[in-house]
Amino acid sequence: LCQRSGVLMPAKVRRHVSFSMTAWLLLVWLAVFGSLDWLVIVGGLLVAVGVQIVFPLPIMPNLWHLRPVSFIVLALRFLYDLIVAGVQVSWLVVSGHPHEDGIVKCPVRSDNPVYMTMVAAMTSMVPGTIVVEASRTEKALYLHVLDMKTHGGIEGVRKEVSAQEKRVLLAFAPSKVLRETGLARSRRGKVSTV
Repeated sequence: LCQRSGVLMPAKVRRHVSFSMTAWLLLVWLAVFGSLDWLVIVGGLLVAVGVQIVFPLPIMPNLWHLRPVSFIVLALRFLYDLIVAGVQVSWLVVSGHPHEDGIVKCPVRSDNPVYMTMVAAMTSMVPGTIVVEASRTEKALYLHVLDMKTHGGIEGVRKEVSAQEKRVLLAFAPSKVLRETGLARSRRGKVSTV
């Protein structure tokens, strides 16, 4: 941090408008308004550029490395999980069958708050599970699970969270993080699962 005009600011901040950030902010804007009207699009672009100028972000090198194929796999699997879990929870409610809830401690590979937040958010969005605590010191997420049996018990829940984190890391994490977490691709293209 350095002091400029009496205000503490990160030493390095992005002083330009990023195309990818503008696109992301525009997508959020369009999702909020739910319209593709030209006025909404132009307003979203102006707000996206204005936000980046007024609130410049610190430069965070090597935090992201988007892998399109892994991202598509992540998105499709997430959509599949949403649909399947939605049907399972709906059936559970409609049928009135007894079920066993539980809190499960799920270890994660990375203690990086960005990746933990992504895994926690995606896990909580799937019906029937919600993250009740995320612990960086323990490198774990604590989940409340509505029906332990449909998730395959404690080990099944842990495997689901581990697989979700693996998909998130493969889609977004740089090679250095993949090596640190044991997910680096070998020369043959296979993912190491150390």
